[in-house]
Amino acid sequence: MKYLLTIIVVVLSTVSASSQVLRTSFRIMPDSITPYLTANNRLDMLDFIDSGMKARVTNSFDGTSELLSLTDSVVTLRLSSSLAMTVRLVPAKVLSETYGMDLSVVSTDSLLCVEKSYGTDSSRKSVTKQYYSLKWRKIDTDKPFLVK
Repeated sequence: MKYLLTIIVVVLSTVSASSQVLRTSFRIMPDSITPYLTANNRLDMLDFIDSGMKARVTNSFDGTSELLSLTDSVVTLRLSSSLAMTVRLVPAKVLSETYGMDLSVVSTDSLLCVEKSYGTDSSRKSVTKQYYSLKWRKIDTDKPFLVK
C-alpha cells in the first residue's frame, strides 16, 4: 500500500509540474513575441482565467485581446479582430521530423511553437510558425543548427 501511494504522489507531482510548463512560458513570454500584450496583460489574463472570468484585457494598441483557452499543451489567444495566436508545447523531435534538424541544438524534450494567423477571411488568412526554446530563444529553422 505504501508503494502504491508513493507512485500516486510521484505521478501527480509530475502531472502538476508538466501543466505548469506552458503557463510559466506564457507568463515570461517577451513582449517582442506579441507587442499587443504586456507582461501585466498576460498576468491579468492568467488571473482572470483562474477566477473563471473572461480573460479579456485592453492591449497595448487600445484594443481588446482575449486568452480563449489554456491547457497543459496549448494557449489560444485572440489578439485583435484580425490576429490570432496559438502557442503549443511540442516535442523537440518535431524539428527533426519537419526540418531535418539535429536535436542536439535543443537542450529539452519540448519546444514552443508559435502560430500567428493574420486575416479574417479563411481564403485570405496567412499563418506564420516559429519555434522557441522554453526560455523563448528563437530556433532558426532556416539554419537548422542555430539557436538565437
